[in-house]
Amino acid sequence: MMFIRNGPLPNDPSIEAPERVRKTHKDPETNHRLAKLPIDSKLKMNYEKQLRNATRRERAIEGADNVSDVSSYISIPEEEYEKIIKDQPYFDRVKVWLSAHTLSWLTDKRKQLRTRTRDSDDTLNNAAPAQPLKRFRANNELNEVDPTIRPFISFDQAFLDLGLHGYNVPLALFTNKNIDFLNNNSISFRRTKISHIAGKPQILDLADVMKKMRDSRDAGTVRKLELEHFEWIEATENFYAYQVSLYAEGTDAHEPTFYRKHFGFFENQVDSVKLYDLWKDIELEMRQKHQNKRTNFDLFDYRTEWGRVKSRFDAIDTRNQKSHTDSPPVSSSNSFPTGNKDKGSRIPCCIICGGAGHTYLVHDDNTHGPPKWATREGADLLHPRTRAWICSYWNIFSTCSKKCTAANHICTLCGGPHPALKWDPSCRVPRPANV
Repeated sequence: MMFIRNGPLPNDPSIEAPERVRKTHKDPETNHRLAKLPIDSKLKMNYEKQLRNATRRERAIEGADNVSDVSSYISIPEEEYEKIIKDQPYFDRVKVWLSAHTLSWLTDKRKQLRTRTRDSDDTLNNAAPAQPLKRFRANNELNEVDPTIRPFISFDQAFLDLGLHGYNVPLALFTNKNIDFLNNNSISFRRTKISHIAGKPQILDLADVMKKMRDSRDAGTVRKLELEHFEWIEATENFYAYQVSLYAEGTDAHEPTFYRKHFGFFENQVDSVKLYDLWKDIELEMRQKHQNKRTNFDLFDYRTEWGRVKSRFDAIDTRNQKSHTDSPPVSSSNSFPTGNKDKGSRIPCCIICGGAGHTYLVHDDNTHGPPKWATREGADLLHPRTRAWICSYWNIFSTCSKKCTAANHICTLCGGPHPALKWDPSCRVPRPANV
C-alpha cells in the first residue's frame, strides 16, 4: 500500500493498529509538556524514535517483536519549521536529526518559497505605481482678535530650540516686530547641526537669521546698542518671557530670576529714561558678563556700574556749562527729551496711586495707599470694571509701539483719554509737588 508524503513526518500505518499501547502521548499533561519543548529537542527525539521503530520492524519480520509496539512521533506544527526553511545556518545545525522523509519535505517547501518570492517580485515590478495617500490640513479653530487685550507674544519652536541648547540670542531679536518676522519666516532660515550633542540636532543658523533680518524691510534693527529706549523695554519683557518658557521651574528658575533683577535695575533707576544713551552699553556689558561667566546678580556691582553712568552725565554737564549751552545733548533715541520734561523726570512716579518715589511694579497698597482707579494683576494693569488690559508703557512715556487701540490707551489714575504721567489738567489726580 502506498502512503503519500503530506507532512514533515512519515505516515506510519502501524500506529493505527487497534492493539497498540500508547507510549509517548499518555495524558494531557504529558502532551502539554511535549508541546513546550524547543524544536531542536523534538527533532532529536523524533529521530531517535524513528531509529527504534525501524529496529522493531526488522525484529517483527523475524518474529521476535510486535510491530504494534512502535512509538508515535512528537507533533511539530508546520509553523515551527519556518525557521529551518528560511535560516540556512540553522538548517545546517539540525539536519543531522532529520529523516530522509523530513529532508525531502523541507526541500520541497524551500523550492515553493523561492518560487513564491520570485512571482511576488514580478507582480510588484509589473504593478502600477501606488497612488500617494491624499493628505489634508487640520481644520483648526480660528482665533478671535480682541483689541482690548494685550497682544500675545509666542515663540516659534525653532527659536526656542536655540535657548534650549544654550545659545545666547541677541536682545535686539526680541522686539515685537522681530519676533513676528522670526515666527513668520522660520522655515526659510538655514539650519546647522550641533556636532557635540548626541544625535546632532539641527537648529537655526543664527548668522543666517541675522543676515536675512538685516536685509529685510519687515524686520527691525538687530544691531547691538541701536534699540530705542521703548524698544529696549519691549525687548526685555519678551526676553524675560522667553527665558521663563525654557525652564520647567518657570519664573523660579535661576536665569529668569537673574534677568528680572538685571533689567529691573536699569529700568527703575532715577533718570533711567533720560540717561539711556549713557547706560545702554554698560547694561550690555553686564549682561554679556553673566552669559559668559555665569555670574549671579550682585547689587553692589550694579550700583558701582551706575556710578559710571552718573560720572558720564556729570562730564557732559560740565562741558555744556563751559560751552554756555543750556540744551541737553540730544541722541537718536531721544533719551534727552527737550520738549517733554515729564519724560526726563528725575523722580519715578507710580501710575497706580500717583505717588512719587516708586514705580507701579513695586506699588504696595499697605505702604503707598490703594489704587486710584486701575487695578493690577502681576505686571498688567486692568480696567476696574471690564477687566480690559491697559497699556502701562503709554501711561508712563506717552508713546507706544505695541499697536494698541484707543481702549488700551486710557489713564490708569482716572480712566481719561490721556497718559497718567502727562498730568493732564482734566485728571482728578494732581501732580506730586516734588515732581
